Amino acid sequence: MSQELHADKLGIKPYGILVTGATGFIGSRLITSLVERGHQVKAMTRKDLPDTNNVRYVQADALNYEQLENALKGVEVAYYLLHSMEGNKEEWKDFPKRERTQAENFLKAATAAGVKRIIYLGGLVN
Repeated sequence: MSQELHADKLGIKPYGILVTGATGFIGSRLITSLVERGHQVKAMTRKDLPDTNNVRYVQADALNYEQLENALKGVEVAYYLLHSMEGNKEEWKDFPKRERTQAENFLKAATAAGVKRIIYLGGLVN
């Protein structure tokens, strides 16, 4: 493990990292990697999940601003791994609107919470 990745060397407080999309393919692997490097992580998901070793789950939907406010409390670094690619073909017609709404909600709530850095990975569609 490189020294610069250790939580104590970075000065990030416990649970100061939020990973959105925590139960997704990338989010779940990122959380594992961060915990292995000594971080305590807040993991945002729409599911109600019990906390695990060094992972505190917070239930929130990015389309709900109030839930985001709660999820982002105390966060310094946020990984934005959300997309709106779920649902059926008919629901995909609203994809751009949902993507924009959740990104705008997240930015507004993150700014209000004093988040220092957002790392973004969005979804891709045709």
